[in-house]
Amino acid sequence: MNRQELKNRIIQISNQLIEDKGFICSIDILRELDYLNETQIKNWRIGKVQYLEKVCGKNLGL
Repeated sequence: MNRQELKNRIIQISNQLIEDKGFICSIDILRELDYLNETQIKNWRIGKVQYLEKVCGKNLGL
């Protein structure tokens, strides 16, 4: 996925999140992009993972 495709996908996800939840959360966007899964997020929330970038399946430094 190139930058433009990623940008368009993020816009689409953001619009859907606003419609569904009324707000946008970066964690939700990363989950919807399949960059993070529920287990990784749970482990981060309970302190098993120090920072999300460590378990993220993609390079976040576009």
